[in-house]
Amino acid sequence: MIVLTRRIADAAPVTASVTLDVDSRIKSRLRVTLDDGREAGLMLERGHLLRGGELPAPEAVSTVRCSDPLLLARAAYHLGNRHVPLQIEAGLLRYQHDYVLDDMVRGLGLSVDAEQVPFEPEAGAYQSAPHSHSHGNDHPFVRLPAHS
Repeated sequence: MIVLTRRIADAAPVTASVTLDVDSRIKSRLRVTLDDGREAGLMLERGHLLRGGELPAPEAVSTVRCSDPLLLARAAYHLGNRHVPLQIEAGLLRYQHDYVLDDMVRGLGLSVDAEQVPFEPEAGAYQSAPHSHSHGNDHPFVRLPAHS
């Protein structure tokens, strides 16, 4: 089995990829299936979150869009008070889909859209992986050595 043991950010050639949802990207020990069907084991240093990369998996999320920053901040406060991981962008909040939370947010006067998109929640103030909204090649991600 292929074992992925470290994160690198250099320009090594990419020989395989793995597409993970947010619940998988927060784990440092995980059995994964590479996008080409091969099995691999993810064994990274504990405490690091895989972010961005090039192929985060789409997943069921609820997206709240609003041009009123105060109303959006109220929704973020109430979701955060329930310890819900949030993706926060200008005019947008996103969380893993939950109809109970959707009803709460609608009760605050906001509309909620159910979507299937990659989910990139904030890392949190005490986590080691800072969040970036840049989706270029500046994210560290795991690369596999070339196989013959």
